[in-house]
Amino acid sequence: MSWNIRIQLIFAALITLCPACLHEHHFQASGLAKRQSTPLSPLNPEEKILVDSVSNVSISEWSYYYTHGYHVAGKNMTMAEWTADRWRENGWNASVVSYNVYLNYPVNKSLSLTYSNGSTFQPLLEEAVLDVDDTTSYPNRVPTFHGYSASGSAEAEFVYVGRGQQDDFARLKELGVPLEGKIAISRYGGPFRGLKVKNAQANGMVGAILFTDTGDDGDITEAKGYAAYPEGPARNPTAVQRGSVQYLSIYPGDPTTPGYPSREDSPRADPQTVMPKIPSIPISYVDAIPILAALDGHGVDGETVNRTRWVGALNVSYSTGPAPGTTINMRNLMEDTHTDIWDSIGVINGTNPDETIVIGNHRDAWIIGGAADPNSGTAIIVELSRAFGKLLAQGWRPKRNIVLCSWDAEEYGLVGSTEWVEEYIPWLTDTAVSYLNIDVGASGSWPHISATPELHGISTDVMKKVPWMDTNRTMYDAWIEYTGGGIGVLGSGSDYTSFVHKGIGAIDMGAGGGSSDPIYHYHSNYDSYHWMSNFGDPEFLAHKYMTKYLTLLAYNLATAELLPLNVSNWATQMEIYYGDLVETIKSTSDTLDISLLRSALDEFSSKTREIEALEQQAIANQDVALTTLVNHKKRDFQRGFVSQGGLPDREFYQNLIFAPGLDTGYAPTTFPGITESFLAGNLSVAADPLSTTGNEIRILVIEPPSPEDNRIQCRLEHASLFNLDNDFVALSYYWGDHNTLKRILLSGDLIPITFNLYKALEELRRRGFYRVWADNLCINQYDDEERSQQVLRMGAIYRSASMVFAHLRGPGIAWQQALAEAVHRITRRADAPRRTERQARLQAKRDARKKKRSTKNQSVDQEIQHRSMDRTEISTSFAERRAMELSAAEETALFLFLDSPYWRRAWIIQEISINPRLTIVWGRQTFDLSQILQAFSLLSNYIRGKREKVWNHIQCLYKIRTSQLALKPLSLVEALGLCYLAKSQFIRDHVFALLGLAHDGAYLVPFPSYTLPQEDINRDMTIRLIRATGNFDVVVSKGQGIDTWYPNWFDSRRSQGKRPTESGTYTVKGMETKFQARKALLRARFHSDNENALLASHRHHSIENETQETWNTSLHTVGYPAT
Repeated sequence: MSWNIRIQLIFAALITLCPACLHEHHFQASGLAKRQSTPLSPLNPEEKILVDSVSNVSISEWSYYYTHGYHVAGKNMTMAEWTADRWRENGWNASVVSYNVYLNYPVNKSLSLTYSNGSTFQPLLEEAVLDVDDTTSYPNRVPTFHGYSASGSAEAEFVYVGRGQQDDFARLKELGVPLEGKIAISRYGGPFRGLKVKNAQANGMVGAILFTDTGDDGDITEAKGYAAYPEGPARNPTAVQRGSVQYLSIYPGDPTTPGYPSREDSPRADPQTVMPKIPSIPISYVDAIPILAALDGHGVDGETVNRTRWVGALNVSYSTGPAPGTTINMRNLMEDTHTDIWDSIGVINGTNPDETIVIGNHRDAWIIGGAADPNSGTAIIVELSRAFGKLLAQGWRPKRNIVLCSWDAEEYGLVGSTEWVEEYIPWLTDTAVSYLNIDVGASGSWPHISATPELHGISTDVMKKVPWMDTNRTMYDAWIEYTGGGIGVLGSGSDYTSFVHKGIGAIDMGAGGGSSDPIYHYHSNYDSYHWMSNFGDPEFLAHKYMTKYLTLLAYNLATAELLPLNVSNWATQMEIYYGDLVETIKSTSDTLDISLLRSALDEFSSKTREIEALEQQAIANQDVALTTLVNHKKRDFQRGFVSQGGLPDREFYQNLIFAPGLDTGYAPTTFPGITESFLAGNLSVAADPLSTTGNEIRILVIEPPSPEDNRIQCRLEHASLFNLDNDFVALSYYWGDHNTLKRILLSGDLIPITFNLYKALEELRRRGFYRVWADNLCINQYDDEERSQQVLRMGAIYRSASMVFAHLRGPGIAWQQALAEAVHRITRRADAPRRTERQARLQAKRDARKKKRSTKNQSVDQEIQHRSMDRTEISTSFAERRAMELSAAEETALFLFLDSPYWRRAWIIQEISINPRLTIVWGRQTFDLSQILQAFSLLSNYIRGKREKVWNHIQCLYKIRTSQLALKPLSLVEALGLCYLAKSQFIRDHVFALLGLAHDGAYLVPFPSYTLPQEDINRDMTIRLIRATGNFDVVVSKGQGIDTWYPNWFDSRRSQGKRPTESGTYTVKGMETKFQARKALLRARFHSDNENALLASHRHHSIENETQETWNTSLHTVGYPAT
């Protein structure tokens, strides 16, 4: 096996510089875990104001409000507004933003057990009403259900599947237990609940029932003498865990808008790729006991199965079943809808708009209560806003922006936070330093954290500033005792997920119960204010001190001159991850060469030491510019761990260092691309790495069709770009929907590709073209370094091809024929007047000879031009009349062709422009581009009225192609101006796709990196353009509306994504005037005398509304001579 592709993914990242809302803690007590007393670290005056402002009394009031109202996702706008109102009262700029997302709600359900003797058992399916717990009796209390569960019914025998992991199902198959057509009974714990249902469905089961086992409650059970809630700390027997069954490990967020924010007019994808198709119902353990007992003596007993946590603490044998003749009848009905959800957003603008700290907690719950999940965290962030309000009232302002977020619809699948990140990712990528998440802020009194490595140091240092639970111990002491000093790795299950997988560092925090503490009723009606105030945190002290901790952590991150982030700890932690990978490899019979990864880790460690050296230099010299540089490196370096293509088959999860396990959904897997591929035995699509120094490319060799096997079979060959003798066809196509896939045989392995690519390969094979270059298969899309190298070669690849085969996925054959007939008829009729051109030329010559000497100087060309104008007017008029006579089929075909997303794809601009041998295929019809454009131009008035943007874009494409074939390439800036309507999956591709067309592309962007921060590429491109032109005109003309001194070249006159502005719902201020932008430009660190002179030579005429004196003053201020 070859695993180089996975290793190279990590290498490329390095050399650049668990349950939802609930945590299964695996901290082991160590020698450190004995009780200790750490001295309390001193506070500065501002920190003292913050901590003194925190009150457990007000936190209790906030908690009471949130836990006494209905706040299921999409049903809590008043709470969102109330939250924003509290923040405004505390001096924050706050508002509510909405997204229109897909959710579903319960209508009704039923479940019955029928024994082989005909008797039945009817489970309750609901939680008991408790007189002392008022919200359990509310008329609008939320029924038990699974969010995103499927509507449906099933009646079948049933099988106990343990915790529903893939390994559990593998063990059942090994034991010969039948699964097909059965209903799965699974206990909670281990993988995310949605993956239990997914695994059951994948094994042919027709329904799933999930229950909570008291085996997860340790000693605090009724069986061991403890009274159940509300009389005591044990679990109430009727408690039911609600929750989402979305496939969290595939992607979170609105399942109908993967990768883009959900608005009412957003295009919608099929949600079934991440949602189950079989019904599922949650039940209590008291309802589960008769169902499990019905399996006793049938199938294989639990001890023999011998799987992790297979056997629980209920009085049953945990046998697999099925029990012959004993069946379950289940029915589940859900209401599917698109509805608004509401995120409350609050902002404090910092003095430095380039750096932002984001703090978040979700507000929605599965129940009216939710005292721990999520509203302990919600009460905490409201109190945090009040503490910061005390500083704001004294005129304080942080160095960095602070953004406070109250998310909606987290419970369904991190929806509110994911949609917000997807909308604001350009701004977040440019400014976000860290995301601080608090979900279950307090369900007990023992603190815990999970964090990205750079936050380990500051997060534990701040603990030493916080006393704990009104004792003489610090939070740090309690944390050491509870966790043994362990900091968790972030997987998924809460709102930090979207941030981490966009390369933004994060921490998740909370306080939970210990082994002897009351049982927390997760996602149950009994997670109520009554439970919290009597069992969970009776005096709200854990709430109080978690508030102090989060507030101080945010303050320190937002105010420190040098960001208190320890980048070198990444090297330390990755050594641990590397050790885990080595042990994983050793645990199998396979081998894997990870020497490249070892080298990458060593290289990365060296880079972190360089940052540390710069940091020490900035401190020693009190160098403000160097401090800014170091801060930006600390802010941005994690962006290099992100692969824009994502993990294999999991495009959302882009962090290459850690991600939720494919079969856990919660718990993390480190080096996931390598680890999971290795364990699964998957071969890489592109088995061997390409040379990064030569001009090597891959060629896809398609096998001729076989009468016995019509599948597309192919292999990859390496070849030199300059030694190909033009014996390959370069494919130009639109990738299409990644959820609609077909499989081909590539070197013997079944590989999924998009349907559009499949149809293109099928047509190429039908036409006898067997050697093809197709980007999706010939470039390793998971290797950013290789992608960057191949982008440089794209122009040469398409220029060297024997032909460019542009394939547009066509509709039915009738539409293809209709367009072909229309184009042929219009161009043939329009060509008729052109045959008179030769006669016009001859007649002009004869007329010229007869003219008098006074008109002798009139040129023949002028006369021909005059007659040609007459001909054009006649033919255009004729064509427009003909256009109005298009048949309905021809008109439909015309607009189907124009509406193809192919024409908007940025990469096709280069692909169809630089090779004169171009064939356009729509379905199976072949067109010549010049013939199409001729027909369309004659119909221009007709088309322009209905498809003006597309028509303008196609005209620009033709202009670019004409200039290329005439050997008159455009500049990159000119090309960007012409292609402003083009679209690309990744923002930076809007520039990279045009590099092969521009005469200055290789100079302006010498290395089109997919790992460098976008702002670095923008800045470098601008500096190179200034050098080339000798002036700053490009900054003045393009810089308006940009919050940095350099233009956003990736934007190119179209919206790249939003950032909060004064005109929007809230504000993060940047540079607001041209003068500020020009001053910032002058502060750029140019290092050569020529560049200093260039700065000094820039004159007043390029700076609007600035006097020469003001300009000279600006130059002097930044150390350059006045002009």
